[in-house]
Amino acid sequence: MSKHKARQKLKIIKAAMELIQVEGMSRVNMSKVAEAAGMTRQTLYNHFTDVENIITKALDMHGKAMLEHLQVVMAEAEGASAKLHAFADFQVSSASAEHETVSFEASLSANARDRIAAHERAVIGLLEKATSEGLKSGDFTSEIDLVILTDLVQGVIKGGVASALRRPAQKSEILESVYIALGAILQEPNN
Repeated sequence: MSKHKARQKLKIIKAAMELIQVEGMSRVNMSKVAEAAGMTRQTLYNHFTDVENIITKALDMHGKAMLEHLQVVMAEAEGASAKLHAFADFQVSSASAEHETVSFEASLSANARDRIAAHERAVIGLLEKATSEGLKSGDFTSEIDLVILTDLVQGVIKGGVASALRRPAQKSEILESVYIALGAILQEPNN
């Protein structure tokens, strides 16, 4: 794909996502996206078949970039606890109104929802791997089933993200609280 086409696609995606945040998914159509992107509808249709196709591409791009970043920060961390802290740090630190998920999943096709779910499973897989490694190494001593334990870890981190969205000025305090809660759930020896 040429650089020009790639830039056009990004411009379309950005325009569509901004419209959806302002107007809601049900009120966005290809004509509005074309106008917001500063191009003709035909140019828009040369890149995407419909609004859902644009959203699916945006979610795929965002999900892939986030997953790659999480993999890097977790790989750089030494030990299972540090990996989970790196994961939590990324999630809580990047929580902002601009990154908050636009609530439109119910409006998407089953295929698009499946793609979102696949991304979420990959992210949960990172948490499960780090948790499993911590149990095997003795960094964590929990007797809770791994799947349930991973769900609890994810819940604590999601709670931290939700709190950071409501109280952005307190992100560092929220993150410290997330670390404490993770330590308690995982029964880290120093807790």
